Amino acid sequence: MLRFVVLLLALSANVAFAAAPQIGDKAPERLGLSRYGDSLVTTQYAGKVLVVTFWASWCAPCRAEMPMLEGLQRVVGKDKLEVVSLNIETRDEYKLAMRQIPKTEITIAHDANKATQSLYGVTAIPHLFVIDRKGTIVAMHKGYSEKGFERIIGDIHAALTAP
Repeated sequence: MLRFVVLLLALSANVAFAAAPQIGDKAPERLGLSRYGDSLVTTQYAGKVLVVTFWASWCAPCRAEMPMLEGLQRVVGKDKLEVVSLNIETRDEYKLAMRQIPKTEITIAHDANKATQSLYGVTAIPHLFVIDRKGTIVAMHKGYSEKGFERIIGDIHAALTAP
């Protein structure tokens, strides 16, 4: 038994676990797949403030957040602000949800195999990241509330007005 524990410790010492990104870190590049199956990456939004949020169709707070983010993107303009909303469900659940969502201007993507969730350290939803024009995470928000959305707007505004 002791040999087994020592072996596990030795093996785990050689395994590098990626830590969840923090404010000030470069955002992970991977964003998942578009509704058409194309890979999305943060670099394609360079020069814009990027909001990345994780959601599921069964998540009421997520469904409340998305139209507000779309409205914000519409007011600010897609030339300055892009919202990418990543669904964390199976591909079939994602496809069903997409049929039920009215036409939207935000990018609603799918996190195939939960790879992006893992890169971003997402363990609960909604979970939102604000990424500046240089690709750095400048804010993170877990959960959703009316007051919380005011803080999200403030963080996005700060990123938009930063030099």
